[in-house]
Amino acid sequence: MTNIDKDKLYWKYCFDVVEGRQVAGKWIIRACERMIEWANRDDIFLDYEGIDKKIRIIQRFKLENGQHFKLQPFQSWIICNIFGWYYVDEPDVRVINNVLLLTARKSGKSTFASAIALVHILSDKESCPEVAFIANTAQQAGMLFKYCDRFARSVDPNQKIFRRYRNSIRVPRLDAQINVLSSDTAHIDGRSDSLFIQDETHEAKSFELWNVLKTGQGARKNPLAISITTAGFNLGEMYPLYSQWKYCTSILDNMIEDDTWFAAIYQMDDNDDWKDEANWVKANPGIGITPDWRYMRNQAKSAIQSPYNEVSIKTKNFNIWCQSAQTWIQDENIKKCMQKVNLEDYKDEVAYGGVDLSCTNDLTAFAVMIPPNQYRALNPDKYIFKVWIYIPQIALETSINREQYTIFIKNKQAFITSGNTVDYEKILQDQLAVANIVQFDKIAYDRYNARQWAISGECEGLPLEPYGQSLMYFNIPTKHLYMLIMNEQCIIDANMVTSWAFSNVEIVEDHNENIKPMKSQGDPNKKIDPVIAMIEALGVYLGDSQYSANVIAL
Repeated sequence: MTNIDKDKLYWKYCFDVVEGRQVAGKWIIRACERMIEWANRDDIFLDYEGIDKKIRIIQRFKLENGQHFKLQPFQSWIICNIFGWYYVDEPDVRVINNVLLLTARKSGKSTFASAIALVHILSDKESCPEVAFIANTAQQAGMLFKYCDRFARSVDPNQKIFRRYRNSIRVPRLDAQINVLSSDTAHIDGRSDSLFIQDETHEAKSFELWNVLKTGQGARKNPLAISITTAGFNLGEMYPLYSQWKYCTSILDNMIEDDTWFAAIYQMDDNDDWKDEANWVKANPGIGITPDWRYMRNQAKSAIQSPYNEVSIKTKNFNIWCQSAQTWIQDENIKKCMQKVNLEDYKDEVAYGGVDLSCTNDLTAFAVMIPPNQYRALNPDKYIFKVWIYIPQIALETSINREQYTIFIKNKQAFITSGNTVDYEKILQDQLAVANIVQFDKIAYDRYNARQWAISGECEGLPLEPYGQSLMYFNIPTKHLYMLIMNEQCIIDANMVTSWAFSNVEIVEDHNENIKPMKSQGDPNKKIDPVIAMIEALGVYLGDSQYSANVIAL
């Protein structure tokens, strides 16, 4: 039986949670109850000396602002549970080998995990310790390394202990190393890391990377694998994070017995109101320090005011599992902006185009956007959008969407082109006809699949401009189109295909909150080409220096 020392910060946090002095969700309450239960077991004990040493080491590290890393109570509790428990019969064998740390965005996960990596190297009594940072992208894994490198520099500026390199840190006297790994499993097979940390596990689509590194730990006495992440949209036990979450919650519910796992799952409970500030600490255990209250209130306000932001913010800032990112803009809002558009009503006005060409045998879209014009009699303050959609004959026979496409063609909502591939010549001729009505300033297009069409279009005098497909290029026009629709400041030509495309759009977001439309649930059969073409047309307009005020207004 472990002697419980309630003066220790980690035990104080544990009892504050269990006895209701610290607000926490049910999974943290269960984890704290489990810690107390473990203290009453005869087969394991808590290594106070080792825990306190690790806490002292971490608190010597300096943060970016120059201040020492002062562990918050919940972080000391996590350190205690990961590194503290050992078997009585084998006092050099640690109980915990697998860890799930699930907290909301801006809670300092990456910084904390980097400190754990260094303290493992320095004080975990592992022979020739090796640490690997992995993530969905090398850039994200590099964030862990950046924090780790900063900590190492703060305590050893002259590199007497830590030898720092571009993608690795070496500790020669311990024959130890820390590395950033790519997601290419073919190049990491055969490793034997004593600790690996997977960041943003919610983005992982398979177990392959985790399993390769886990298998490689077989020769280690005290292997440790840590998953740090927020919640996500990939629900189902085929996805690593959801599978880990499901397994760990089953352990905490006493449905599965597995002492090798420790889980700190900071989430709201099922019936909690995410708008109630009293509940926010359940997903943000360090709230008031990181994140601060102003940030959280701004995020909540944004979610309430902008429906398309709500699901993303609920998932990332409140750690609520969501089935998907949901439809970007509801159909009722799209319908308010839809009416038939006759281009002759806007003859000789300046216009911008966007083209989303399919690779060979599926839907292609060409959009025209006419900006507001105070001098015209019709809709002077509105953005006007009109989209042409093309479907090759073969798609009516082979596409999984063939029934939908047949309806579009029958109702004259799309053009059918003969043959087994997209008829680029037909599209070009229609674009030249439109160019005789409006005055194109620029027509945006994706270089991919467009080489021959672009050559022909430029020869005909169309002002074509390649348009990048990254989030950086789509962020501003995507947000601007959302504002135009929600404020009913645009008219979109009434078309069944365009409506269908909007219903298929979800939003993908990077760590800098840049966004871009994506197909719903990543399903390639849910086409969004008309929307992409509209955003490209709006994008080249907003990119013009003379319209910079429109960008700033966002």
